[in-house]
Amino acid sequence: MSYTVHIFFLPRPLGMVDVTRRVRALALLGVLAAQACSEDGPQVRVFAAASLREVVDDMAEDFEAAHPQWSVRAVYAGSQTLRLQAEAGASFDLFMSAHAEHLDRLHASGRCDPPRVMAGNRLALVVPEGSSTEDLEGLAKAERIVLGSREVPLGRYTEEFLGRAARTYGENWAHQVRDQVASRERSARLVRAKLSLGEAGAAIVYATDADGLSMRRIPIEDGLNPRANYVAASSSELGRRFLAWVEGPKGRARLAERGFLPP
Repeated sequence: MSYTVHIFFLPRPLGMVDVTRRVRALALLGVLAAQACSEDGPQVRVFAAASLREVVDDMAEDFEAAHPQWSVRAVYAGSQTLRLQAEAGASFDLFMSAHAEHLDRLHASGRCDPPRVMAGNRLALVVPEGSSTEDLEGLAKAERIVLGSREVPLGRYTEEFLGRAARTYGENWAHQVRDQVASRERSARLVRAKLSLGEAGAAIVYATDADGLSMRRIPIEDGLNPRANYVAASSSELGRRFLAWVEGPKGRARLAERGFLPP
């Protein structure tokens, strides 16, 4: 049986010190939530970026069917939040991050094996049906743009995209886009939630998330679209076994089904 723990943040303007304190407090709550979910038998404790939720659930179900003596318990949140949980003392067998930085830091502190790329992704610009935004250049005139916050992987990839696009459309274009940003969210799923609730006039999400939205997708050409690398690292033999499953033919097939790119 699998357990899923979701950690969300309510958007609220805070100072940098307050943000750090809030994140650390919520990270500790996440530790308690994860530890509260227990059952008899060996468990593979997985920390996974929020944008991996569906595919990890798929793979966990397959893994448990093939190994009925084991169960997979997954905790989903922004990669930076999960790293804070680990640094606060939460234990994991396998960590799947949407950016290498977080696992590099955990590896440097001796908390996990060397990380390696397990899959890739791209960004997608999505707008509601009927939006006047027809192409990337028109994004500068969109209203209520929602992006990932700069400290989360989605936000970092988005800033990389804006930097590349500015060389094509001009720095003023990038300034105009940033001026129209209504909110920056702390996970890819919170950006997607804003879209689903009709609170965004445009948003940049992962391509794998765009596929599940009833929105119009505006192409981002390859030269402007950074590749998002998902990296994974184990901290135990159980974690290594599940990672081997993820990197095996069944795991790769599940990733491809959900639109992820090969490593």
